[in-house]
Amino acid sequence: MFERGDEGPDARQALRRVGMPRPVWVRMSTIVPAPVGWGRSAPPWMRAGGVDAGAIVRGEQLSWVATSTGCWMAVVRMSVPSQNQRLRVDLAGHLLSPEEFIPAEPGQKTMTHAEFDKTLQRRALARLRSR
Repeated sequence: MFERGDEGPDARQALRRVGMPRPVWVRMSTIVPAPVGWGRSAPPWMRAGGVDAGAIVRGEQLSWVATSTGCWMAVVRMSVPSQNQRLRVDLAGHLLSPEEFIPAEPGQKTMTHAEFDKTLQRRALARLRSR
């Protein structure tokens, strides 16, 4: 998963594993942005069998990695279903900003778009209050 080069102190500081993989929710539309008018011109087989670009999927955060611009990105793996649930595409090591995913609660089986948005709003308010 992680390619290792020179194991100097900079490399060790830039990659921080989270220990056990941390369950998270990811909104696929942040990874696969849909063009304007998407879906209307796609043939029926593609709308049914294509990867569900609007889904919220469960994933696992494996680590944090620093960027050269001073930001931290989460390294997340996830399995993305097709609209008809007959196909799954495994994405291993996808980089996400902290605004593109939320931690999953223990025992939580599903996440709606409204719940996802509410969690992001609470996170943003907490950040504003902490300043």
